[in-house]
Amino acid sequence: MAAEQQRKTEKKLKSNTPITNNTTSLVAGVSGIVYQLSDTFKKLTKHSIESLSKSGGLESIFENPNTCSTIIESLQKGEAWNGHTIFLDNNHDEYIARIDATPYKNNIPEVGLQIVFSDVSKSKKNELIETRLLKAISVCTEMLFSDTESDIVVPPLLETIGKAMDVDRCYISKIIVEEEELLVDRKYEWFKSIKYNNPSFASYKKFNYNSFYEVLDVLNAGKIVALTKRSKVGKATKAILSKLDVLSFLKIPIFKDNNLWGYIGFEDTENEREWSASEKKTLKSLAQNVGAHIKINSLTEELLNKNQQ
Repeated sequence: MAAEQQRKTEKKLKSNTPITNNTTSLVAGVSGIVYQLSDTFKKLTKHSIESLSKSGGLESIFENPNTCSTIIESLQKGEAWNGHTIFLDNNHDEYIARIDATPYKNNIPEVGLQIVFSDVSKSKKNELIETRLLKAISVCTEMLFSDTESDIVVPPLLETIGKAMDVDRCYISKIIVEEEELLVDRKYEWFKSIKYNNPSFASYKKFNYNSFYEVLDVLNAGKIVALTKRSKVGKATKAILSKLDVLSFLKIPIFKDNNLWGYIGFEDTENEREWSASEKKTLKSLAQNVGAHIKINSLTEELLNKNQQ
């Protein structure tokens, strides 16, 4: 079967024709190097091979860098990839297009791919992000109820939702009481890259929540907290935002047995984001499912303990 798949892949690679200038298209390698741009693509985006080589190659074309890696992963399996995505011109203006990516090898020094952009229009970014988020929520829900072990299911869940939200950090924290102090204990975390797991963030892995009381008060009421540096908040909260270099964060309460168990947190250290109402509503449904997952875990643990007794 593997040999047959390899032959099919090689056939696809050999069947490509050279890039044509009347299509909005490009040719790149699996390394991310861009080798060819059609005249139509150059005219639309003002990109050149030279400018792309300086800005990061193929990945820099897409608004979401995960798009590039997803396409290349499909290519390496010998599969074509298509879908709608946001891409950027040389001024970082956003466009939405349907893209069709196919394996390609024609006078380039590595296995590569050709991407054809069609139905190009100025970005309806929010609409596309919401679609991406809904798909991620569906995947996360399936994860939560396919395995009751939190240590197994939660880390990939945070990665899935963090990438869909395009945030720098995503985590789940639990509110606990120790020695009559109200503390926040970060149980699970995900980072877009290692640089976001900095010493300042690590220092807040477990901290006294009294300094964050106004946030806790809102979460206890079952409401979502969405803040930026410009938000009107107390000095203690503002100090934490500054120390963590957070430009905006979102916290969604998680309830267990109608009591506040903790929250899901999202942080952006590079943009002051205005979180949309639909994002908040969708993420609240995820938090409800996480709460149900925690409840199931708790009941399972109780049952096992009773059986052992």
